[in-house]
Amino acid sequence: MLKVLQSRSRKFKKSILIGAPVVAVIIFSSLAVLRNLSNAVKATDFNPGRIIDDSIFYNKDAMNVQQIQSFLNKQIGSCDTWGTGPSGKNDGRTAAQFAAAQNSNYWHKPPYVCINNYHENPNTGETSFEKGGGSFEGGISAAQIIYDAAQKYGINPQVLLVLLKKESLNLLDDNWPVKTQYKYAMGYACPDSGPGFSAACADSKAGFYKQMTLAAWQLKYYKDHHKDGGYSLKLGWNNIQYSPNPACGTKRVNIENVATLSLYIYTPYVPNDSALANYPGTSHCGAYGNRNFFMFFNRLFGSTLESKRIHSGIYERYIELGGEKGYLGDVDSEFFKTDKSIFQRFKNGFIVGSDSTGYWENYGKIRQRYSELGYEHGKMGLPLSGYFNTINNGRAQKYQNGFIIGSDSTGYWESIGLIRDKYAQLGYEHGKMGLPITQEFSTIQGGWFQKYQNGFIIGSPKSGYHESYGKIRERWNKIGNEKGALGFPTSDVIEEKGYKIQHYEKGDIIGNDNLGYWEIQGDVFKFYNSLNDTQKDKLGLPLKNEAWNDGKWTQNFERGLITGVGNKYILKIDK
Repeated sequence: MLKVLQSRSRKFKKSILIGAPVVAVIIFSSLAVLRNLSNAVKATDFNPGRIIDDSIFYNKDAMNVQQIQSFLNKQIGSCDTWGTGPSGKNDGRTAAQFAAAQNSNYWHKPPYVCINNYHENPNTGETSFEKGGGSFEGGISAAQIIYDAAQKYGINPQVLLVLLKKESLNLLDDNWPVKTQYKYAMGYACPDSGPGFSAACADSKAGFYKQMTLAAWQLKYYKDHHKDGGYSLKLGWNNIQYSPNPACGTKRVNIENVATLSLYIYTPYVPNDSALANYPGTSHCGAYGNRNFFMFFNRLFGSTLESKRIHSGIYERYIELGGEKGYLGDVDSEFFKTDKSIFQRFKNGFIVGSDSTGYWENYGKIRQRYSELGYEHGKMGLPLSGYFNTINNGRAQKYQNGFIIGSDSTGYWESIGLIRDKYAQLGYEHGKMGLPITQEFSTIQGGWFQKYQNGFIIGSPKSGYHESYGKIRERWNKIGNEKGALGFPTSDVIEEKGYKIQHYEKGDIIGNDNLGYWEIQGDVFKFYNSLNDTQKDKLGLPLKNEAWNDGKWTQNFERGLITGVGNKYILKIDK
């Protein structure tokens, strides 16, 4: 079932090659998946004896209908249903104008129905081409047709999509396809027995629904009946032709599994060395169906081998990171699923995530801290970003519930919740606090604190969260910090002309580097707060903490004092 066809659409030139079987260069459009693919699988990695593992080939639940539809939408992008866009011939004509100028039954006027918009009524044979280019009553979407065939016959829908790509003049990419591409979309009942080894397709098997359903049925039939003796190919050693032309010779191939055998029965040719070396080009005596299946599957859905299998979402991120030549290196395990995530191990780290959060790298000291916090089942949840650089050669990663951030010198620590919110207000690591150097710690009254290079952030639900640093913090620590007389801070450090002050639940710490920093607390604090600004200015800064003398409390200031006991305090200003 070798289709002798060339890629086409606005992205591709529309043509059918006549004569000896050749396949033209394939250009991919799914950039999100195919970025940096030079670092991924190569055609020369093709193993003729095991093209794809059975466990992958027969995984009928690999995609649901919605996932198939999303995949098709992503492949097509914008569909030129009415042929108003460029034809791709660089001659200034629209697609519709180009088609109208061709003297061939292959071409027709709009609509041109892309695979993501295609619907068909299996009972009447009506399609979107006759019904305005989209859905219609009684029609079934291509995604649903593919899914139903996969479910009914136990074939991976990804396998059917890849077969569709290699057999159908690139329906997966074409943004103005014509009817003929759907007529024999799967190459079913199209043996290479026509003139010049061209495809001789059976009209009774034409139509997208028939092609998809019968192709899936055929693959299941191969699985169930490959031992019946009705096929020239079998498990074990076989002589497989290089092309439909017997004169091109054969290759001795040890077919290791049923899925690979099924592909060879479906397309009974093995690529020669030149075809593999010249991918995606052609070669003398070359046939490309099974080569293309291998490459298309790897590039669209990940490895065809369980030992190198990469989850499709993980695969996209892996390629973005450089694939096997990137930091993560080679695949080191199959992918694993938990109740919250899918993850996979590589030589130098992991990629972890879910469809809702995306898939992101996780390695090194950030991963070490993530593991200490319980991975996705801990306080951080799943990653929401890749790694990004910060100050002092530091790195950070965003998670559902916060960040892990740090450097080799500070260590890597979580940054979450209300402490994180305050850290953000202070400018993150670029602000006065710098990088965190400890985890968060709990304290009294439901409070939490975290140490940074240049201080702390501390607070409670009642007091809020505030910075704590420098000589004000030194004094606060000396009198018992949040467990002492002042309690939690209720403000950041406020810098005024000539002094600094920080408010606490039960007082203030105020001062400057010359006079020192001293608390004002208790009844003295209440009286001090009752003073107006003029009185406070006259009084100046405290010179020491309050002291009990002669049956009363006294606190000395630059230009006076406050003294008293109980509810009776007086202000004395020096003359």
